[in-house]
Amino acid sequence: MDALLTVRGLSKSFLEGDRFRPVLREVTLDLFPGEFVALLGPSGSGKSTLLNLVSGIDAPDEGSIRLGETELTALSERGRALFRRRRLGLVFQFFNLIPTLTVLENLLLPLELNGMDEGRGRARAERMLERMGLGDRGEAFPDRLSGGEQQRVALVRGLIHDPVLLLADEPTGNLDASSGARVLDLMDELMTENDRTVLVATHSVDVASRAHRVLELEDGRLRKGD
Repeated sequence: MDALLTVRGLSKSFLEGDRFRPVLREVTLDLFPGEFVALLGPSGSGKSTLLNLVSGIDAPDEGSIRLGETELTALSERGRALFRRRRLGLVFQFFNLIPTLTVLENLLLPLELNGMDEGRGRARAERMLERMGLGDRGEAFPDRLSGGEQQRVALVRGLIHDPVLLLADEPTGNLDASSGARVLDLMDELMTENDRTVLVATHSVDVASRAHRVLELEDGRLRKGD
């Protein structure tokens, strides 16, 4: 089976004071269709940096990233943004919902940006909210939701445009055990049904226990977990 995501020799440093601090060192990684891969490592190990590079939010100093037939590292910043909008799903620890939009409006926005008809988009968003147990929360604003509800909405937003790859950065980090388990159940269910690939950066042993593979970042280098 061909890899969906191919990362080769990825390196990234950040300027701190008058010197550069290396965060990632020659990272090489393959992800395959349908995989759920957990990325472990302590704070500052480069997990979020790796996700930002794979998503095209940031660009590496060296190395290449290919998703399907597209070489992300050959695209302009705008090209990466358009690709991310169409092909990738992102879920963050702090939800990143737009506070001035209702739940339904938060979900419709990525569909509108991708050119989906409003009627089709609304029907799709309402179906997914219903499935998440949030069918009655579409007109609520994010600050009226619990943390678990906000993360379920964020998960729907990350999946609503049917991405080939979901990138999740500490998706259960701000949730209690019960809410976190619910979010993981839904993520696993939705991605399995659609044979989609997931890369999750996490500290959580519970998240890692659900993964098909566990990778660890240590001193900026990637190694297989236990």
